[in-house]
Amino acid sequence: MLGTLKQLVLTSALDKKADVITFLDNICTPLISKLVEIVKFIIRAEPMYDHTVEAGCKVCEDYVDLYRRSMHVDKSHPLLKEKLSITPKMHILEIHIPEFARQWRTVGFFGEDVVETLHKNFNELLRRLCCIRNPLDQMKYIDDVKSH
Repeated sequence: MLGTLKQLVLTSALDKKADVITFLDNICTPLISKLVEIVKFIIRAEPMYDHTVEAGCKVCEDYVDLYRRSMHVDKSHPLLKEKLSITPKMHILEIHIPEFARQWRTVGFFGEDVVETLHKNFNELLRRLCCIRNPLDQMKYIDDVKSH
């Protein structure tokens, strides 16, 4: 969509530039503002209180709702001249992230970055343990690592 917007601005006739600026100010700016709030909610890697979870879920739902209303979903948008729809990622944002957040009281803790960090740590530990043959010695080593 951003590539389409950039092309639209570059190729617009002077009389259409006002429409483009209005589109950017009235539609894109509010969408991007909500998206910034969503990112803060999604990357928060700690348990959240109920009111924080609900506020984050509301922002997710509001973003998709605003997109539907302002981008004329399922109809050709007059400026973009293309039919827009709700993508699978927006469906996840609207339905599944709020469900997940309400159930687990966090989203970011289960994010890809955290998993990748843990995966890296786990692999390092496995490399260290591969030369220790005795399972009891392996357990002692793991306990020592955790203690420090």
